[in-house]
Order: sequence, then C-alpha cells, then structure tokens
Amino acid sequence: MKSRLKEVMDERGIKQSHFVKKYGISAKTMSTLYRGTIPTLQNAYIIAKELGLPIEEIWYDDINKYIKKPKPQKT
Repeated sequence: MKSRLKEVMDERGIKQSHFVKKYGISAKTMSTLYRGTIPTLQNAYIIAKELGLPIEEIWYDDINKYIKKPKPQKT
C-alpha cells in the first residue's frame, strides 16, 4: 500500500501538529503516517475527512495484484 499523505499535506501547507491538536492523534503516530506508514481505519477516516478526500485517494494500492488468476486449463 502506498501513501500520498505527505504530498497532500505539503501541497496544502498543513502541519502534522494540526491533527495532533485537533483530533488527539499522537505526534509519534502522525510522524510515522507522514513518512508513509498505513494508518488504522479510524485515523485514516479522521484524516481523510479533514482533508476532504476519500481514503483511497490518500492511501492506495493496485487491487489487481490481490486477485487470484485462474490457472490455464490443460486440454
């Protein structure tokens, strides 16, 4: 999974401390999220709502790599 959180926050001039003060997300957690780790669903929801973006526009992955492809049948 990949994160665009740093990019979005930098574009908007939002500091990590904004989320720490307003929502009580710990400074350590915000720091790791800013560096690209994957959040809990609760933190992802809070951050996405505050940024006005769907969660999947901040944290994303190629879903196709998880889909099992059928094995070719021998004839």
